Amino acid sequence: MDIRRALPADLPAIAAIYAREALEGHATFDLEPRPMELWEARLGDDREHFLVADGDGTVIGYATSSPFRPKPAYAHVVAAVALPNAGSLALHRACGFEEVGVMREVGRKHGRWIDVAWLQKVLD
Repeated sequence: MDIRRALPADLPAIAAIYAREALEGHATFDLEPRPMELWEARLGDDREHFLVADGDGTVIGYATSSPFRPKPAYAHVVAAVALPNAGSLALHRACGFEEVGVMREVGRKHGRWIDVAWLQKVLD
């Protein structure tokens, strides 16, 4: 598996992964898939990081980041992970993030409450 920058050709696979989570999962609190125009805009946004996990030429996962808040003083690294999600927590920890708190029952989807873990990486 390779981790690389997302390309325009990756967007249909990314949109399909997201659509599955919107409709069936809890990794996003969206209830409906997002239109392709949104993915195209995110790919072209210089403030965002957009990566894919490529398994033998197939997109098997992706990660994006965007500003936490639109004010300059917030230009530091935080992450929010809907729980449970052991894989995402492990990935963030491997990248140097530390868990700083959990917001309990902040989202409701598929008939159940969902917690969100907040992680932070202190930048030098």
